[in-house]
Amino acid sequence: MERLKLGLSALLVAAGTWTASYAVPAGAAESEQPMKLGVFFGSYGDVDSGDEAYELVTTTLQDPDMVPLPALARHALAQLGWLLKNKLIREEYLAIGGKSNYRATSQAQADLVAENLRQRGYDAKGYTGFAFTFPHVEAGMAKAERDGVNRLVVFYQGAQHSRVTSHIIFREVKKYLNAHPNWRVKVTAVKSFSADQRFVDLVADSIQSQIDTNYAAVAPSDVCIFLPMHGNIMKWINQGDPSYNQMMAVVDELRLRFSEHPIYFGFQNHDEAPLLKWTQPKDRHAIEQLARDHCSKVVINGRISYTIDNLETLYDHAIMEKEHLIAESQKLGLPKQVVVASMFNQESSFVEYLTDLTEEALAGVGRLLEISEIDAVRPPLSDEEG
Repeated sequence: MERLKLGLSALLVAAGTWTASYAVPAGAAESEQPMKLGVFFGSYGDVDSGDEAYELVTTTLQDPDMVPLPALARHALAQLGWLLKNKLIREEYLAIGGKSNYRATSQAQADLVAENLRQRGYDAKGYTGFAFTFPHVEAGMAKAERDGVNRLVVFYQGAQHSRVTSHIIFREVKKYLNAHPNWRVKVTAVKSFSADQRFVDLVADSIQSQIDTNYAAVAPSDVCIFLPMHGNIMKWINQGDPSYNQMMAVVDELRLRFSEHPIYFGFQNHDEAPLLKWTQPKDRHAIEQLARDHCSKVVINGRISYTIDNLETLYDHAIMEKEHLIAESQKLGLPKQVVVASMFNQESSFVEYLTDLTEEALAGVGRLLEISEIDAVRPPLSDEEG
């Protein structure tokens, strides 16, 4: 969930109080035993009802990399954040049917990738773990250790690398390795795959499928494309965080591929603090601009940022953005039909792609971070660093 993870901490980080991750001893070496492979998928996580959201909200706001203050101050901010937002959060979960199924979908995706790897001859198993809700990264890593995994490939459940997303998962993985020095495992993280043409092709194919399925006989100029993406604080971007440039590179590629279609994009800047610059334009502002376009059909596709459906996609994309666009368009006398894409989830083409990325990571190919061979995991300073 993005709305609170960047909320109250944003102004604090912008003031220059970011603290780098701790230094830890180098991890264990790769085992000499036959490879027992684990593929691990991590993110902030999501919950399956508003009643479970307390942990997600308060744990997020107590994270030292999200809110770099003393523990007591973080605790106070976490309680305030929950007090201010819990009613809205509960309402949003009710609006999507009470649950996002994020945990189950994540594990199913990991299991499918592991099954593909087994079909390719690997002794493989899939694992999940989340930073701010159960099952936590620690629990997923513990399962892999109990299973005797000696080679682990870690993914963040998003295509871009950022100090407030993938870095936190890699940090937690490193933390577990530091606490379990006797686990003989080599751990490689896939930092990002946003610049991979295969990923861009998958996003483009899903947009084309939306158009072909819903608007096959409609002229391209009459079909607008809206690309919602999760926001980030521009101070972090200006310090070298690569996520914004990675997202915009995909937008530019899609503009070339869909040159006959009007294309708009916007960022979900939840809880934006005054006097703090965030990625622009905001999704609501971009939708208001899109509403003035004379196209009568719209596809919304958030797969640049998200790979698994969660509250952000099921509510923000499929309900809030869609309803806001329809309402604004009707006010202007330019009514629009709107369809919204689900995320990749368990789609076979994406699962196959993740399987390929895993094999490539084993061979040292890709944008990688050898977590078990470094002293610390620190926020990225550029697209090449992590």
